[in-house]
Parts: sequence; C-alpha cells; structure tokens
Amino acid sequence: MITNLPPLPPVPPVPPVQPGIYLPPNGILSAGLVMGSDDVSVLIERFTRSPYSHALLILPDGSLWESAPGKGVQHLPSFAAAYGDQKVDVFQMPLSDAQTAAILAFCQSRNGTPYAWKGDAAFVTGGGMGDPDPGSLFCSEFVFAAFQAAPIDLLANIPAWLVPPAALAYPTPPWRKVAALNQASFTSLQ
Repeated sequence: MITNLPPLPPVPPVPPVQPGIYLPPNGILSAGLVMGSDDVSVLIERFTRSPYSHALLILPDGSLWESAPGKGVQHLPSFAAAYGDQKVDVFQMPLSDAQTAAILAFCQSRNGTPYAWKGDAAFVTGGGMGDPDPGSLFCSEFVFAAFQAAPIDLLANIPAWLVPPAALAYPTPPWRKVAALNQASFTSLQ
C-alpha cells in the first residue's frame, strides 16, 4: 500500500450559469423540457412516466416564454437565470422566419393568460381532462399551441390540451434534441 502521498487538490466548483449566458444552439427558437425536483414536478413526472415536468420556449436572445403555475403565460428576460440550476433538455427543428414570427406572435397574444391547473390535475390523477379551457394554458399546452400557430403540428391530430410535457420529446424528425443542460453544465448534442 502506498502511504504518505500528498492530498489531491480540491476540485473547483462549477460556476453557476450566469443570466444571459445560455443561447440556444443554432441561434433559433427552441423548446426546453425541464426535469423538475419540486413536489408538483415529481408528481407530474411519476404519473406521466417521464423525466419531464415542465415545458417552455427558449428564444434566440436567451429569454423565454412559459406558462407557469401561479403566474400563467409570461416572458422572462433570461432562461439561464430562471432555469440554469435545473436539468433541461433542449429540442429544435429548422424554422423559417415566418414560422418563428408566428410562434412569437402567439406567445405575445397569450401573455398574462392564467395557468391551467386542470391540466396538472389530469396528469397527476391520470384522469381525462374533459373539454379544454380556452381561458387558461398549462405549460406543454402553451408550447404545443405556439408551434401549431406557425403552423407546425408536432404531434399529428392531437389537441394541444392533451399534450403532457413528455410528449414534446417524441415528435418526428426534423424535431430533435440538440442540448442537455444539467445544473449549470452544458452538453451540445450536435
């Protein structure tokens, strides 16, 4: 056995992602699927049998649009500041300028729309959601409907109000996972 070796130097901590530092690959609008750790996220992940509990849109400037519990549809100036400490998979597909503009126009038109708790309740209980509530949007419903406004149908013939976050991970190509953010570290998959 070797003895009397000097101790290894401590591993420096990974610096946190700073606001405004994360820009989506290729400079195009992206969807982010969050692997949350709070109680509601864990329930959504368990009952939808997926690693994802939240969906949002990451804009080329690093800001984001989302429909969040208790806040509804909102625009935040920095994806990195809001989600840099969480695990997030980033998905993209090629978009024309007109499609990007249509998605952003949809987001702006829904700004302030209340969050649809009915969607979360349906995923957690495994129950049917009944009729959609046009006056509110849950996270993945918002992201899916934004793409439908482009018009891009990520999942053929499925209404937006039936789409859990995990469903956004599986549309057909050219939709693809392009990056993984893991609590302040970034892995490009390109």
